[in-house]
Amino acid sequence: MNNPSKQESQMILHAIEELYFFKRYEKAKGLAEEALKGKLIDELRKTLDDYRRRCETKLEGGKA
Repeated sequence: MNNPSKQESQMILHAIEELYFFKRYEKAKGLAEEALKGKLIDELRKTLDDYRRRCETKLEGGKA
């Protein structure tokens, strides 16, 4: 997931959003972390980092 195209970026984000929606926080967090290792546009990086933090909060038992 290094320097994805716009379409690939949308697919990555959609996958994380879907996992989050279905309360699969561990998988969503893992996918976000994997994507964040690559070269991403700033806007996508910020959104993925936000989802990663939300998932961490949910997994810790808090509310996001």
